[in-house]
Amino acid sequence: MMKKPAMMKQPRVTMVGLITLTVGCGGAKPSVRPDDMSAEGHLNEAKKESAEAQREIREANSPALQPNMAVSANANPEGYYYPTDLYNPRSDHLLRAARLTKHAQEHEAAASYLASFEQAECQKFPPATRAACPLLGPVTEIVDVPGGVRTRFAEGTHLDAVVAHMRCHLAYAQSRGFDTGSGCPLYIRGVEIRTTSDPRAIEIVGPNAAVVAEIRNRSREEAVMVRGGAP
Repeated sequence: MMKKPAMMKQPRVTMVGLITLTVGCGGAKPSVRPDDMSAEGHLNEAKKESAEAQREIREANSPALQPNMAVSANANPEGYYYPTDLYNPRSDHLLRAARLTKHAQEHEAAASYLASFEQAECQKFPPATRAACPLLGPVTEIVDVPGGVRTRFAEGTHLDAVVAHMRCHLAYAQSRGFDTGSGCPLYIRGVEIRTTSDPRAIEIVGPNAAVVAEIRNRSREEAVMVRGGAP
């Protein structure tokens, strides 16, 4: 995120999708990001690609591809002979198997990261609480700011508890691939929570115009608004 000129940098509470797993795949596929899909989705992809890798290995080991230096192709005595260090018909299959295996390992690592991230952020929250959207309330004011909204809470709100629940719910949402069936303003890919210099306010922001519009709409729909600090 680019720094805003002439403004104090806001302390960041969390950012979804910040971690990228960059294990190389030999150019076959792009590196895997944890928030590309849910933890379950990553494990399914890992299983599928591991099976494909095993098929490539079986193809490489088939009798038809074993190098035979006694005769040339079609037993043609005038054919050309290629040493295995120059041409090995098994090489392409083995190379694809290695790439698939590496990519499967990336998916497994992404799934592990999502699970551990949720556990770290939600140590104090039971499963039912993790799944529940942290209602924005009691809120006295929601104003648009660059990138999203600033939400100001009523006097006496335990903001640290609110932020902790939001952090947990973000981790929960990320590990499940940001299911679009939820109306929670935190159930959007790319959402970031920021504390502010105001001890009663937080900011919810996003990386692009579409996410920002969704944050603003959902925040106002979900907020429990109060007046003068009382319901």
